[in-house]
Amino acid sequence: MKTSQSFGVHFTIRADKEKEGNAPVYACITVNKKRCYIALKQFVDINYWDNTKGALKGTCEEFKQINKYLQDVRLTLGGIYQQLILSGKRVTAQSVKDHFFGNIEEAQTLSSLFEYHNETASSTLNGAPSNIITLPNAT
Repeated sequence: MKTSQSFGVHFTIRADKEKEGNAPVYACITVNKKRCYIALKQFVDINYWDNTKGALKGTCEEFKQINKYLQDVRLTLGGIYQQLILSGKRVTAQSVKDHFFGNIEEAQTLSSLFEYHNETASSTLNGAPSNIITLPNAT
C-alpha cells in the first residue's frame, strides 16, 4: 500500500533580522505539515522581495543570480526528497535538511561495531587472556 506524503519548499525572509534594508533568506521545508528552516546566507532588499513568489522582483543581474540560486536550492531539496523516498527511508523535514548539509550518518553493521570495539579495547586489555576477543574472524 502506498502512503501519500506532502512535500513543499518555499522561501521567506526574516524582516525582524533586517539590517540596512536587507534581510536574510530562509528556505522552509515542509514534509507532512512539519517544517524545518534553512538559513541560506543570502541577504536581499526587503523592498524588492515578493512573498507570494518567494523570489526577488526585478530584472537586474544580481536579482537574477539570487533567484537562480533559490531555484537551484529548490531543485536540490526536491531531489533529496525523491532519493529518500526511493531508498525507502523515513522522510522528515529534518532528514531532508540533514542530507542537504551532508550530515548523513552511515549505517553500521554489527560486525563493524565489534571490529571497532576490538581495535579500541585491545590497548586497554593488554595482559588479559586472549579469549576476551568478542568476535573471531569467521568467513
